[in-house]
Amino acid sequence: MGNAHNAARAPGTAPAAGGPTRPAAEPVTVRVSFMGLIAYVTKEKELALEFAGTPTLRGLLDELERRYGADFGARVFRTSTPPRLLQMCTRIFVNGDLVDDKALDAPLPAAPGTPPAILVYLLPAATGG
Repeated sequence: MGNAHNAARAPGTAPAAGGPTRPAAEPVTVRVSFMGLIAYVTKEKELALEFAGTPTLRGLLDELERRYGADFGARVFRTSTPPRLLQMCTRIFVNGDLVDDKALDAPLPAAPGTPPAILVYLLPAATGG
């Protein structure tokens, strides 16, 4: 996915020889909230990221790992090599709905006029049933 901040500011695609100019993708802002132990790793509770187009959850998490380092990735993903599935103790909510590994490669949904809202929650190992 690359750097989300720079990607959103990139100009439109250059025209092909003799072809029309394609407009740049509409920027998409994603609001991310961190709760539980993951907020300790990120050292912040909220963040807004801008992408050139609608990212996937995996693309968003990859960007967050780039930003916060390997410790973030190790707490969110089971492995550092593909397929990178979510840790069992990681809970991610997209617009209030709990998602799992099946949602990783789908574009993040958003209601018209509102940015996707992502909540990343890391449960301590002693939590749960």
